[in-house]
Amino acid sequence: MHRGPIGLREIDYPPNPAEWVAAFKAQLEKAVIDCLPAAGNPALMLSGGLDSGPAAAVAAHWLKAEGRNLEIISWYIDAVPQASEWKWIKHLNRHIGAKLHPVRADDFLPFSDVGPEMIDADSPAYNPFRPLALACYRRAAALGSKVLINASSGDFLYPHPRFALHDALRRKQLIVSARILKARTHRYGILGLNRDPALRYLGSRLFPPRRQASLPGWLTNAARESIPVAGNWPPEAQEHPYPEYITQLFGPRAASAIARENRFSERFGLQRRDPYTDFDLLKLMVNMPHSISNGIGTTKWVMREAMRGILPEDFRTKPRTGILSEFFWHGYQANLPAIRELLSASDDWQKWVRKDYLDQVLGQNRPETQDGLLVGKCIGYTLWRQKLRAQRGVNSVV
Repeated sequence: MHRGPIGLREIDYPPNPAEWVAAFKAQLEKAVIDCLPAAGNPALMLSGGLDSGPAAAVAAHWLKAEGRNLEIISWYIDAVPQASEWKWIKHLNRHIGAKLHPVRADDFLPFSDVGPEMIDADSPAYNPFRPLALACYRRAAALGSKVLINASSGDFLYPHPRFALHDALRRKQLIVSARILKARTHRYGILGLNRDPALRYLGSRLFPPRRQASLPGWLTNAARESIPVAGNWPPEAQEHPYPEYITQLFGPRAASAIARENRFSERFGLQRRDPYTDFDLLKLMVNMPHSISNGIGTTKWVMREAMRGILPEDFRTKPRTGILSEFFWHGYQANLPAIRELLSASDDWQKWVRKDYLDQVLGQNRPETQDGLLVGKCIGYTLWRQKLRAQRGVNSVV
């Protein structure tokens, strides 16, 4: 990394939770401000959650002081009301005084476009929500914005809750450890503590399992023989007590997926920027105690505390809303005939995925979640191969 070592080992940060919150707030504000263009009105994709919401509040405040506006691009969902956050989006927008530009998500359902333009030539990754994302990019470009702020990396800031108890114990935070145990006992009961992810993770660290993870049953024999043995990336992750968390922050998603998404926004002349990829913010999170970043018995505690007096109180304290899983399945079911047609006409994916397995999945109106994601991977690989063949054909003609 051109910024130098990540600094995975703990450094001397203040132990006071209030000071951690202040450090987080200052770094978040700097990260958002650094995303703003020097001139013009940027756009921001607002989903109504605790990632895009804080970014919108900080950006709107800063731009207003300069006599500029923040163009809010948001979507509403009529077909699946439980997935819509339109109420919270309007509420926050009134609070920050930005300009709201709605997009009707029902016109851009997940899986509604299974054409090659949904794929970047660099990767077979397929995003079922791509039609809606492109509609938002198109709307922002029509407003004249050159920069679009997107907070999709916000969820990746926070470590998995299963690390919390181990993290508190290794930091010798005995009172925090006792509070975590009390909260977990209240949730699962004494007899159900064996189901608690935090305690199960602690047990795995004390008594590492001998059993290796098995490969998924849908892989073909050729795929099983082709899978290489690869270590975690970046290799520096092994220096940290939680390599999975470091990979979450600095791994392949940060290294390539964000840049790849920019190529989609650049189709509309937009530069897509995400404050939650800020190097110094990530470094702060790496060293933050998990009991502060996630809290005990809540989620995103440090963000909620940092947003006191900035977000509306009911918005700041609300649980997670607008989960898009039902919208995902609504789009899947509406476009299942087109999905079946695409995959039945291709044998590209069959080198890696058993045909009988996927045929069974495609025969269901709503398969298991992991099988639905597998369908998306097969779509992506099929479209990617089509795109590469088309590019080779153009190059050969030229």
